[in-house]
Amino acid sequence: MISVVNAFKSKLQLMIYQLKRKDLNHFPSLKARIPQLNYNKYEAELSNILGQFEMRFYDCSKLPNIASFMSYPFSCKNIEELATEIASQFNMNSCSIENELVPIISDIIYTSDTNFWCFISEDKYPNLR
Repeated sequence: MISVVNAFKSKLQLMIYQLKRKDLNHFPSLKARIPQLNYNKYEAELSNILGQFEMRFYDCSKLPNIASFMSYPFSCKNIEELATEIASQFNMNSCSIENELVPIISDIIYTSDTNFWCFISEDKYPNLR
């Protein structure tokens, strides 16, 4: 879902930028109204939609690193930062999470399988499972 939210947000930002440049390629219906077209009105409306969208999906903006880790745990570059993000989002202890992250990310057996999460024991890694 985060990808879809980010894609829609990027589309809105692109359209706002293009309206500022008076580029109507994404707005074929508006091209017919060019002589009396108020670009500022449409730009303001899209900016308003973007603002509302960002407000409603604010929580999604805080999750990209966590979602990325869940998709592919071995892409983690900073264990401490990731553990802190997970702990703050889910009200957990970051030290416990760090202690679970290190062996998972370091285990060469896990890195060879694309269905990684099915091998993670809930008993051994209760915070991450």
